[in-house]
Amino acid sequence: MNGLGKLRRLRSSFARDDGGAVLIIFGFALPVIVGLLALVMSYSRATAYRSQLQGAADTAALATTKAVMANPSMNSSEQQTLASLYFTNNAPAGATSIGTLTVPTATNFNSTVTTTVSYQGSIPALFGGLGSSNVTVASTAQGVISGGSTPTGATTYNAAVGAWGDPHINAADGTTYYVSCATPLGSWYNMLSDSGVEVNMSCEHENYYNADVMRQFRIVMNGHVISLNAPAPNEAYVNGGWQISYDPTTAWFGQVTIDGVVYPALLGTQSYLDGGVTVNTTDMINFYQQDNSVTIKSPEGVYNVVISFQPLAMGVISVSAANSGLCGVPGGILGSTIAGIDDSNALDFMVAGPTATSFQYGWSSTCASINGTAAASVAKLIK
Repeated sequence: MNGLGKLRRLRSSFARDDGGAVLIIFGFALPVIVGLLALVMSYSRATAYRSQLQGAADTAALATTKAVMANPSMNSSEQQTLASLYFTNNAPAGATSIGTLTVPTATNFNSTVTTTVSYQGSIPALFGGLGSSNVTVASTAQGVISGGSTPTGATTYNAAVGAWGDPHINAADGTTYYVSCATPLGSWYNMLSDSGVEVNMSCEHENYYNADVMRQFRIVMNGHVISLNAPAPNEAYVNGGWQISYDPTTAWFGQVTIDGVVYPALLGTQSYLDGGVTVNTTDMINFYQQDNSVTIKSPEGVYNVVISFQPLAMGVISVSAANSGLCGVPGGILGSTIAGIDDSNALDFMVAGPTATSFQYGWSSTCASINGTAAASVAKLIK
């Protein structure tokens, strides 16, 4: 065989060897490719499955709320059956047999109907268990029934709650937790909302403790607007430590603004709005909580709200309730705890501005006093 023939045979051998190498590499890669494809398919299926579950929960919550609004005498068992039926008919196949369905009783506090539907289970496995995961969905719907001329809640609440500093919540059930202000400068949050009273607050960032603190309060009560402001102290970091000082001409020691009229701080006790607002100032030089307080009593004495300021101008607010919830479930960061709802997410209570009213947990501006009438509303999803 001449040299040219040997060269051709050698090249042919290399070609056959390359083909074998490709087959070997493909053989190793195939399980990986199949696994990745299965993961993509599992993720897509899980997303669609969860979306369908959420839609079923939304439908069940809305439908049950509408049914109770149309028939307020519907009992707990009927509500459970109806919500379960709507959920099952709209949930993906197998949902009801995989997990547990919880449908708390739709509550009717005189004029406000609230229904929550939640589901916990697992997404069916794909390809022999690959991609199986747990899933939780929940939905809350709410609507207002047209009330009578003297609305009186089916349930009333008596409790004491408070918040101080940054803000640290002391809930009615004894639970304590922090509520971080999402955007401290310029944002307002609802602290309490119920018949005839709305308390909102705004946070500022405090450098000494590196925390968000309550420094401004607005109270809307029976058409009046009450404003309390605590200008920030001068804070300077000097020689490795913080130096704090106050300007006595601007620091808050009992000054209150009512309907745009400024009432300067005075030693002793001052009363405004026929006793609805009481200001007590015992020291106008130092800056301690025990030296200053403003007490606001809501109509019919349902709420007693006391606001004062600690050193570093950190606001403190305490609320006591007697037979509250006359026009629905109390709302706001503090009001909701009176109704047994602990929620540490400040964004759930953000309002549009200092005097904006909140509809969180059933408060209605159409029910401004005990003699008001709650207007009917359309059922809608609130969570």
